[in-house]
Amino acid sequence: MIILGFFSASVYITAFFTSPIMTMLRKRISRLVELSEAVKRLNQKLNTLYAMTQAIGTIRKFDQVLKIVTSELGQVMGDEYDMFILPHVIHA
Repeated sequence: MIILGFFSASVYITAFFTSPIMTMLRKRISRLVELSEAVKRLNQKLNTLYAMTQAIGTIRKFDQVLKIVTSELGQVMGDEYDMFILPHVIHA
């Protein structure tokens, strides 16, 4: 009976001390997921910038460059992009 009491006490003590550790680990994992998503978004923007730079360097006609750049920016920025583009550029 005494052994069972010691065993029960050790289980409760272990559970008591591991709960805060698990909470901390869950928060860190959540933060890691957020940072991973931010890195993915930044990588997408960097790839778009690279594509635009290639277009500017290889295409000599300004209207073609403008079309590629506005298309790439629209894909990356989404709704934010609509605020900055002039209406005649979108419909050109």
